[in-house]
Amino acid sequence: MSVARGRGRQVRWVVMKCFAWGALTWCALVACSSSKDTLPPGATCPASFSECSSGCVDPRADRQNCGACGKACAPGEVCSAGACALDCGGGTKKCGASCVATASDPQNCGDCGKACDGGKVCVGGACAVACPASAKKCGDGCVDTMLSPLHCGGCDLPCKQGEVCSQGKCGVTCLGGATKCGDLCVDTKNDPGYCGDCMTACKAGEVCAAGKCTKSCAPGETLCSGVGCVDLTGRAKYCGACDKACNAGQVCSKGNCIAGALYGAEGRNGNFGYLFTVDPATGGVTKVALLDEPIAAAAFKDGDLYGASFVTGAIYRINVGSGALTKVASTSGAPSGLGLRADGLFSSCHFDEFVTVDPGNGTLTHSNVFNCNDPSAFGADAQHKMYFVKQGVLLTLDDNFGQQFINGTNDIGGTFKGVTFHQGTLYAVHFTGASGELVTINTGNGIFKKMGSILPSIQALASPMP
Repeated sequence: MSVARGRGRQVRWVVMKCFAWGALTWCALVACSSSKDTLPPGATCPASFSECSSGCVDPRADRQNCGACGKACAPGEVCSAGACALDCGGGTKKCGASCVATASDPQNCGDCGKACDGGKVCVGGACAVACPASAKKCGDGCVDTMLSPLHCGGCDLPCKQGEVCSQGKCGVTCLGGATKCGDLCVDTKNDPGYCGDCMTACKAGEVCAAGKCTKSCAPGETLCSGVGCVDLTGRAKYCGACDKACNAGQVCSKGNCIAGALYGAEGRNGNFGYLFTVDPATGGVTKVALLDEPIAAAAFKDGDLYGASFVTGAIYRINVGSGALTKVASTSGAPSGLGLRADGLFSSCHFDEFVTVDPGNGTLTHSNVFNCNDPSAFGADAQHKMYFVKQGVLLTLDDNFGQQFINGTNDIGGTFKGVTFHQGTLYAVHFTGASGELVTINTGNGIFKKMGSILPSIQALASPMP
């Protein structure tokens, strides 16, 4: 699946609408700029476009201003990723004198000159009547409004000069492990236009896998245009097919979208553990899959399960159908508890200090706020309000880790792990000695209620239905 991110990066987003100031319009395509396109007073070019003598141009795709104003490519060359070349890279194809994303361009859908008709969009190189579930139709193109700097959070909501669009909000930094390349937030591990870093585009016929350009994806992965190499058996956004996304509350298991559940993972000492589904009414468990490493903390993000290794502290994306672990980040020491914040980061406790953990690259940001009393447990509700259990007492946390006690909270002793919301109720695993029990916690008064016994080896709880 190829979804536009909102500008003419290697003319990959030729489906984008033009960017307008008043009655004047500049398109994301370089061809829309001409010598007569001069900026009105006080106006600036769209983010990461350059103001050259011919108007607002994209230096990564403009043959007359390739990489910089006035730097023209020779006859027969194209401008690909800001450099003149004989062929296109980054997953695009040479059509005439331009590099075109034939997977998403409705004028060149699947091949040069093959246009979609009747208002159809181009998805995966085929004309379609609607955009995939993960995109929104803006103009005549499918746009990822979580990443598009011209359509950030919705159609025709551009970011300001110097800002990027990350998780549907304009800002100066990228979230969730993405890398800022110009005005785009990209996954340099899988993006063929920015493979490994902002300056490397894969050659024609290559894919980007694990940050390196290669001829094919790893075994078990499928090349999804505009996304990279994906395991279609366990990704909620790409479940069974590149353009098939699971609904909210569902997970992807063996290539099928299924109803989510309350999940528990073992985090005991050792070299492995198991993933379970947990009955929220009784604490009873059903074994789902073997995990190659014990998991000390877990949380869902974008429909996928993430877990922190008890042994190494590495952050893994966990395939809920097979238990396969995909390493996405490394941290020094296992973080205690993971709670998803509104900015896409996880709140956690690391050696008695509150920290945030980026699930995309493992960046651990210190807060210099201490006394989280590891081991501890974090859980966020559907609105990302964070709750924290410390020494048997329930608190709320703000984004700066300011703590607020819940009135009426009682210290009932023992240790808590795996705090998570499931269908609006806060659950946790409570340990007393060698025994474990599943409890619910009233967020209004902090009172704990035992639901039933649970395996004491289960250290992490997580649910896609907060």
